Amino acid sequence: REVAPPSPGVLEARAVRRDQDFEFQESLAADQAKERQRQEEEAAARLREQEEQARAKAEAEEVALAAAKRQEEIEAARAQLPAEPPASAGKDSVLVVVRLPDGARLQPRRFNASDKVGVLYSFVRVALYDLETKDGREHVGQEFDLVTNMPVKALTDKDVTCAEADLTGQTLLMVQYHALSTPKGA
Repeated sequence: REVAPPSPGVLEARAVRRDQDFEFQESLAADQAKERQRQEEEAAARLREQEEQARAKAEAEEVALAAAKRQEEIEAARAQLPAEPPASAGKDSVLVVVRLPDGARLQPRRFNASDKVGVLYSFVRVALYDLETKDGREHVGQEFDLVTNMPVKALTDKDVTCAEADLTGQTLLMVQYHALSTPKGA
């Protein structure tokens, strides 16, 4: 028996179906490509987030190590500070008042005339550290000079004694931060 050729309506329906199948396959491929791209973007975002977390962790560890080192240095400086002589030591001692750039003053302290100027620097570093932990301003680690006000001169030789640096009686010293290391709070 001979099969009759399909009618034009059936041929048209088959063509429509074939076109729909083709369009569906194209749409499916496009959707799959979009899904792959979305997954790749999510993976890249997760990777960036992990890298950022690792960087932040490394940075936090570095800051913690620097803070621990700074604290060690301060405690070593604190341990090396000589005992404060009594007020009755007279001309064998000098009362040092230190003024910060913002006008604040550190607690006055008496030193032996035979103490080295480096001891004054250690005292100021320790006092600035204590001030930082109290008020949150960053002072520690800033490079500075101690400067006399009359006559104005920087005490840069830390190996001379207070007496050799002409620090006698009651002396006002000013903290002068180096230009490139001005503290954030000043």
